[in-house]
Parts: sequence; C-alpha cells; structure tokens
Amino acid sequence: MLHRSMVSLVRAAGGTLLSRSHRGAGRQASRFIRFRETKTSINRVLPTSLKSQNIPEYLKNRLEMQEHYLKVIDTTFGNQILASVPEMERDVTGLPMIEKMAKAMFGDF
Repeated sequence: MLHRSMVSLVRAAGGTLLSRSHRGAGRQASRFIRFRETKTSINRVLPTSLKSQNIPEYLKNRLEMQEHYLKVIDTTFGNQILASVPEMERDVTGLPMIEKMAKAMFGDF
C-alpha cells in the first residue's frame, strides 16, 4: 500500500523504503492523494555535525544517503513535514523517551 510505504519513507529517511514505495506508485497514486493534507515527521535523522568527526565509513555513507533522501522527502512532501526527529540513543518506548522525542519535535512545552 503506497500510503504506508510513503509514511515509512518519511519516518526512516532511507533509500530502501523509497524504492519500495515507488514500485506501485502509478496505480496507487490516487490512494495516496487522499492523504495529501496530512502532516508527518521524519524520524531517525542523524545530525550533520557528525560529518566533521572521525566516524566509521558506514556512518559516512549513511549520512550521504540521508542527505540525498532528505532532499527527496522535502521535494515530495514539502510543507507536509511537521517535524524532524533526531536519532535517539534507543527506541522510543516509555514515557521518558516519548517526552524526549516530543521536546525534540516541538521544543519545551
């Protein structure tokens, strides 16, 4: 289903999800249009400040891939992006991590 794939694309900002989401895009585009006005967030975004650090090659590659797909996401979704959530130190489970994610998305509340 394109809607789930496109949301997964935005949530993960990764290339494999993008390629999956575009496989059936032609015949399912009309289904996605219904969700055109929804807001979504980009999840697990690595900070660009890592580029200037001594990091492993795989992480450099991930940053390059992320940069490309963030541009694709911006072009595809534009003003539908509600927030960009940074990569957290662990999965967002439990109230303390949900609060930390909410602060990353919306600031102090």
